[in-house]
Amino acid sequence: MILPDILKFGRSLTPLAVAIGLSVAIGGEAGAEEEVRVPPTNRDLQFSKLTEKKAQKHRPAVTQLDPGKIRSLERDRRGLVERSTILSAGGLWTIVPKGAVIHTPNRLSSRVDTEPKGRLVSWHSFYARNYGWIRTHEVSMEQACGKEELPGKLADALRTGGKVVVAVRHKGPISMKTAHTKEAAEAEPKG
Repeated sequence: MILPDILKFGRSLTPLAVAIGLSVAIGGEAGAEEEVRVPPTNRDLQFSKLTEKKAQKHRPAVTQLDPGKIRSLERDRRGLVERSTILSAGGLWTIVPKGAVIHTPNRLSSRVDTEPKGRLVSWHSFYARNYGWIRTHEVSMEQACGKEELPGKLADALRTGGKVVVAVRHKGPISMKTAHTKEAAEAEPKG
């Protein structure tokens, strides 16, 4: 008879099942140990206070702006583009100060003082992508202020190079204040 054999087998499984259940219950309690919390030391408290003070120092103060101030900020932002010369190419554009472009050949005039279309990028990024048609010329502060002129041969060489020439000081564009800017532009050979 098969039935008594199954009952015998079932009786031997019962203690095994009870043993497995107890081990799981005991194991479950052992895994759920409470976390022992160590109280902070004086050094830990001082460190946390110090880091909080540093964070507050660098956190900007939150202030409410009145609508007049917001309009003023918007005007200033628009004024920055109006006070700048826009260089554009390949869906990118950047701004340089008015007077920073020393020379623009006629064939490249479509890339200077255009409408800002595409994505605004920094001067350095724009120059790195467009160095083929832009040339930079490092100027001294005296030259930028108009106290000293560019040497005649150098100015001629810059004009005949066939590239847009941008005056820079420490690799950043700077405006040139010269008395003869309009006269030089009128005397420049077209073509």
